[in-house]
Amino acid sequence: MTEKMLARVAVSSVPYAADRLYTYLVPDELIGSAEVGKRVTIPFGRGNRRVEGFLLEVGREAATSPLKPIDAVLDDAPLLDAKDIRLVRWMKARYFCTYYDAIKTILPGGVWLQYRELWHVNGEISAEDALSSVAPDSLEETLLRAMLSAKEIERAALDELGGEKTAKALRSLEACGLAVRETKLRQRLQDKSVCMVSLCVSAEDALAYLDSAPIPTVIKADGLALGKGVIIAATRDEAKEAVVEIMRDKKFGKSGDSIVIEEFLTGPEVSVLSFTDGKTVVPMISSMDHKRALDNDEGLNTGGMGTVAPNPYYTKEIADRCMKEIFLPTVNAMNAEGRTFKGCLYFGLMLTENGPKVIEYNCRFGDPETQVVLPLLKSDLLTVMEATTDGTLAEIPVEFSDKNACCVVMASKGYPVAYEKGYEIDIPDEIKDSVYVAGAAEKNGKLVTSGGRVLGVTAVEDTLREAIASAYEKAEKIHFENAFYRHDIGAKALAAREEK
Repeated sequence: MTEKMLARVAVSSVPYAADRLYTYLVPDELIGSAEVGKRVTIPFGRGNRRVEGFLLEVGREAATSPLKPIDAVLDDAPLLDAKDIRLVRWMKARYFCTYYDAIKTILPGGVWLQYRELWHVNGEISAEDALSSVAPDSLEETLLRAMLSAKEIERAALDELGGEKTAKALRSLEACGLAVRETKLRQRLQDKSVCMVSLCVSAEDALAYLDSAPIPTVIKADGLALGKGVIIAATRDEAKEAVVEIMRDKKFGKSGDSIVIEEFLTGPEVSVLSFTDGKTVVPMISSMDHKRALDNDEGLNTGGMGTVAPNPYYTKEIADRCMKEIFLPTVNAMNAEGRTFKGCLYFGLMLTENGPKVIEYNCRFGDPETQVVLPLLKSDLLTVMEATTDGTLAEIPVEFSDKNACCVVMASKGYPVAYEKGYEIDIPDEIKDSVYVAGAAEKNGKLVTSGGRVLGVTAVEDTLREAIASAYEKAEKIHFENAFYRHDIGAKALAAREEK
């Protein structure tokens, strides 16, 4: 049996129950460009609608049955490396999500494409001849008349006319040359997002964008550059010079084949977890994360070395503005796209001179934000989550304590780079209720370190100063070899309160 080049593809818009890697044939003309980690367009389903997919496996093997071929490769360089793909597989297994849901969490929003499947009558055939070629009063005639009524018509509009039978009828019309299908791609960037991020696939595109982009700006190599591929340009000339260095001079090699241009933002960061049932948004207590590994916000970025709540920078005025300009528009936009979200929606914000800006979204409780937010929740969490599911969130009270909370994360020395594992963790019984263990495992009946961020220690007190002191007092009672933690969690928050 002759071996062929085959690809395992993670397909977009697939429900969880049907999510798996689908096998496709790599045509001879795409063998050189079809690499693991790249996006492709593929025919999918009985109607062979064109959708986006990610190549997660590529190799030669025997094909036991006829396979659909990949249409096109969309990227010049892979967007996912081997480490990213391992993470995607782990997330799918761990969080019961689809491959695409996992991929979307680790890639910038600007890379995603929007597909439009459009149909029209073959221009070489007259309307009269086209209609006379199909049975009267048939679905094929109905679809042709709909196509004739407009220059081109969306596939979704045709589906409304014929339902489940539309795909078969369109295949018939396409096969006999009466109808023509076209697929158009569009970058998924809303008006507000364009100001924040722009994916440029050529130096010319990037330079043209910079003629009117906000300055200062941030130029990033879109691939892996070991943390070095970021240039903050204070002037327009510096920005354009950075583009030339990265994309034309290949300062960072293939990592600079495409770049991301971001608006330069400064200001305090705020995390706001929110409950939503798709209609109502109920923000939780705000929090302040501490991303850097070392004191004074030095060292590498981490998953979070500690948090305090509430965040003193997040005033009622700012909260009202976020609700009006960010929170409600977000859920309304998802509803308009047919992607209604219910559950916990995480808003990562930066409070700039021009108002609050969205840095990131997450559809989950954040870590270590949750460790300080949920202990302040007075309402029953199960009742609230049931209301988000039932669409009755507006009908129940969601109350939070007016106390303060602090969480100190204890990590393994070397995190977030290399660190050793397997050290026994000693947590006194009297503080166990205040400890949230994450990067640990049970070995021979003992709790041992198994990750970078090992655990978080939380304290709730009447004042922020008391909460910080209590969290550190508890942290000092916990012991494991190679432990380290920041000693300034909450210091900025205290300073901000004293300024007021």
